[in-house]
Amino acid sequence: MNTVLAPIRELGEYEETIKALDKKGGKVSISGCVDSQKLHMVFGTDQDYDVKLIVTYSDIKARELLEDCRLYCRESYFYPAKDLIFYSADVHGQAIVKERLKVIKAIAGEEPVTIVTTIDAGMDFCLPFRKYIQNKLSIREGDTLDLTEMQRRLAELGYENVAQVEREGEFSVRGGILDLFPLTEESPCRIDLWGDEVDTICSIDVESQRSV
Repeated sequence: MNTVLAPIRELGEYEETIKALDKKGGKVSISGCVDSQKLHMVFGTDQDYDVKLIVTYSDIKARELLEDCRLYCRESYFYPAKDLIFYSADVHGQAIVKERLKVIKAIAGEEPVTIVTTIDAGMDFCLPFRKYIQNKLSIREGDTLDLTEMQRRLAELGYENVAQVEREGEFSVRGGILDLFPLTEESPCRIDLWGDEVDTICSIDVESQRSV
């Protein structure tokens, strides 16, 4: 990556930009870059910034930028705007919520991340970030877990109690086993309890419902 960014760091304008950013007293405006240079400049000036936000004018342009961003930052995500027509529909609504929560999870982590979004998404009302942090659930092997309390917490967070988990946002309890399909994961997980202690945690296959 240093080889890619080295040419831009030799420019006098780059030095001036870094000095302006270091003052942290307001905004810094850079103009005159063609499309291929814009991301080059963004990632060339990011040494001390863990989160980068790129705002553009359409979903199509945002997704194009996302692919280019992954050349510089593997942890790059798209934050979508609500679809006013289909947002209330199960399939579309769930997909948008899932993408958004992946962004929230990434920001809450410790790795540098890049978020690409649109001006429409930026105009949406959002809960304060602290609300997500306060409601984050962390379960590890060896923890003590009250299944009744956990079911109540999951229901409050919008998860649906079903007989068998098949989609994101569902959970199921059978005896001392809790199956949970988080919106931020690609597959559900199974939490096996020994009494009230978490014995094992593993991923499961949706179709066979077996541990993988």
